[in-house]
Amino acid sequence: MFSFSAISDHRADFAAALKDCKGREKQVKLAMAKALTFTGERVKAAETAWMQTGFDRPTPYTMRALYLSPAAPSRLQAYVWIKRPLNGRPHYLEPQITGGDRQQKGYERAMSMVGIKGGAMTRDAAWIVPGSAAVLDQHGNISRGQMNKILSAVKRNPFPGAQRTKASAKRMGKKRVDYFIGRPGGGKLPLGIWEVGGGMFAHQTVHPVLIFVRKPRYRKRWPFFQIAKQTADREFPALWARALQREGIGVSG
Repeated sequence: MFSFSAISDHRADFAAALKDCKGREKQVKLAMAKALTFTGERVKAAETAWMQTGFDRPTPYTMRALYLSPAAPSRLQAYVWIKRPLNGRPHYLEPQITGGDRQQKGYERAMSMVGIKGGAMTRDAAWIVPGSAAVLDQHGNISRGQMNKILSAVKRNPFPGAQRTKASAKRMGKKRVDYFIGRPGGGKLPLGIWEVGGGMFAHQTVHPVLIFVRKPRYRKRWPFFQIAKQTADREFPALWARALQREGIGVSG
């Protein structure tokens, strides 16, 4: 979290204003709170601009990840950080700033629970990367439509194998596909969610949609704190002077 406070970052500026404005401490604190909040807005905007070009096709959800906690006269500190998800887990963007392991996404947890319960996999290999049969959206993520079909199929019958019965093949038709969790090819192919289609028995084909991998570990990629400090150092002096002026306060220099 990047915090910007009058006490730690601009103690001298704040003390000088209070000294020069005896009896107007409330106005000085209000001016400082406004300057800190405006600085926080500039920091948030700078971080958002980096996200737009620093990440590969970021989703709208990713672009809305940051929040600003404004300063107040009673709390002369503003800070900018990533919103905490409703489930209380760390946000998936945090490892991009600090490095470390990525938390599972919702669909990864749902699918891995099925695979773990069925004995097909362990918890240390419950993260997912797209395979060649994955349908990706404009942001490079698996499409919601295909994901819903996969979740429905693996929850209904997660381990049917790559072969269909004659009855099921006739019912589904040659152009229909199904999904299963497993290691096709006699266990030689990777563990994952596989798409099976193309008819019965020898005419069937399998294609990887999602492959299970071990927990990915990220290096620091997003220079969050460097961007924040540079922006704050550049923007705050003018914003502080402007806030004082709006409150009708002049500070001797």
